[in-house]
Amino acid sequence: MTSIFALLTLLVSLLLSMPLVADENDAGNDAGITTKKPLYPGWFKDSFLDIADDVEDASSKNKRVILYFYEPDCGACKAFLRDKLARPLITQTIKKNFDVVPINMWGDNIVVDMDGGVVSERDFSFSRQGRIIPTLVFLNEKGVNIARIFGSSSISRFMAALHYSTERLDSSISFFDYIDKLKEEEDEAFSS
Repeated sequence: MTSIFALLTLLVSLLLSMPLVADENDAGNDAGITTKKPLYPGWFKDSFLDIADDVEDASSKNKRVILYFYEPDCGACKAFLRDKLARPLITQTIKKNFDVVPINMWGDNIVVDMDGGVVSERDFSFSRQGRIIPTLVFLNEKGVNIARIFGSSSISRFMAALHYSTERLDSSISFFDYIDKLKEEEDEAFSS
């Protein structure tokens, strides 16, 4: 009887905590409950935010994980999605080779990190990427950060990060050294 009472109390508290006021991003349902769409594409992974499980799941499909740190109503995030992620070559490359896990920089959802630590999205964001959004953190099959880029990075740097991770170059060269190598090759090509 006590467990039924506890379950009912939990359900009532969950219902009472739901927002009941519509905003300008509301999908227009009659109940007035917000259905605000998240600021990322629908093909991003619907994750329980257990990063080790996400990495294992991606690895089983011969993919890697990108952690996408964003903020609701972020203009730079919208620009990143519009100007970079909407390009067909980029979208196809990501869908084929990565699971993208969205992390709300200010979110209160629970994240289980690679070591089993339990923190909020907000604390996880600050520990993994700092305060610049959007940020993409590329993880290898062991859940180790192998590359990090900001949404404001150039298309060429973004494509370099995708290539670096897709080709598993992290086993032989760091991302920063890889970027330096690309710059040197570009300088040589233009100086000849």
